Amino acid sequence: MDFIGKGPGETGAVWVAVRLPPGTVGAHANQARIRSWDWKDTSGVMWAPDIVPFAVRKGLYPASARPEDFSFADTFDPITVIGARLCEARVYDLFRQVAEPAFAEQYLDYAQGKNLTNRMPLFVKVQRKLSVNDTFW
Repeated sequence: MDFIGKGPGETGAVWVAVRLPPGTVGAHANQARIRSWDWKDTSGVMWAPDIVPFAVRKGLYPASARPEDFSFADTFDPITVIGARLCEARVYDLFRQVAEPAFAEQYLDYAQGKNLTNRMPLFVKVQRKLSVNDTFW
């Protein structure tokens, strides 16, 4: 789930939540990660009803753009080198420990803030069953 307050002069928040498939793990570390989603998938995705109108009203999303192209993360919390290094790197560290071995090399440049276009997926399939101790570490 990604969630952001509406700011001064407003009440409430805008948010989006995605149900992860079985056998996968997701993580957030102080950086919005949910980009676009299937607006027809009301069983796997939920969102604030005013998410796009709010972004348009605040000048963050073009009124002429299609709602289906809306990206929560890119609109409300665009990735920066600092966001990649301080936040996404923590997600990368978790994912590299549980995903297929190729994951670590594929997304290292992103976690280091060197290639912000090489975005990590929202979730990864775990390669083995995780224990409670795995989650602590």
